[in-house]
Amino acid sequence: MKLITTTLASVLFSTLVGAEEGKPRPDPE
Repeated sequence: MKLITTTLASVLFSTLVGAEEGKPRPDPE
């Protein structure tokens, strides 16, 4: 259950960051 919560939180955070920037961030290599 804890793993699922962490995953959901990570996805939500990524979505918020992407929405604020208005475009998907390229993966840094």
